[in-house]
Amino acid sequence: MEQEDTYNWKKIIGGYALIALVGSLVIIVGAMAYSTVRTNQEIHEVYPTIEKNPIRQLKTVSPRVNTSNLAPTRWAIIKKSGAKTYSSAGKFLQRINLGTIVHVCEIRTNAKGDLALCKLDLGSSKNRVYIRTRDIEMQSGAFSQITETEKTLRIKKVRILSEIDKKRLQDLMKSPCYAEYQRASETYKAFYVKGKQMTARRNAARGAEKIKYSDELQRMKNEGAALIRDLNSAKKKMTTWQHTYGGAGNPAIARLRKDLVLAEQQIRDIEQGL
Repeated sequence: MEQEDTYNWKKIIGGYALIALVGSLVIIVGAMAYSTVRTNQEIHEVYPTIEKNPIRQLKTVSPRVNTSNLAPTRWAIIKKSGAKTYSSAGKFLQRINLGTIVHVCEIRTNAKGDLALCKLDLGSSKNRVYIRTRDIEMQSGAFSQITETEKTLRIKKVRILSEIDKKRLQDLMKSPCYAEYQRASETYKAFYVKGKQMTARRNAARGAEKIKYSDELQRMKNEGAALIRDLNSAKKKMTTWQHTYGGAGNPAIARLRKDLVLAEQQIRDIEQGL
């Protein structure tokens, strides 16, 4: 059974304090780079990440809404299979299926990206959860004015895009640059864990033993910088390959793209009243 992520505020705050005490900017920057390595949305599922609390230090961003009422102002469709939802405290709640319609009350942001405060059930005022905006496709127009035909087409479009992403990802995983990235990311992940363990030992030690661990952490700076360079280089190669060759010559993707063009045209026809 998959272990879901549940955020514990005290542990997170304590963890940041421990990392800060290391005095190694390389390790800290590396951890941030590791968690934000998925710059290409189409292949972000490939990249292993060190999850951080997505709710921490949220700030409301434009457009702002009246948070005292939090009535849904927009609607969206879940575009990622098994998208995660969180409570206002940052606790993992459940996963939502691809194609599910949600009603968006507010968009908020933090260092890790934007999140949407959503209602899963329009008839309930209690079912409000946070969902990463990268996992939803925002829709225009009042939900009450959308016909069943249009909703079906928009959900179909999201499902087609998801299938295209899966096929492109399968192609990517067969490329030599993917194997290189996997090696670099696993090496860096092991280094990151080692750094945290060494920091904990240093903080618990006294006297000469504390100095020994401090010296070891200092020596890890150069090693960490080299590993980050390797990881970024491998990521760049993989992203370049994805943009250049991803999906090329794949008949399944070609068929899906034709279906996508048709669905998008049907949606435009409805919008224009045709």
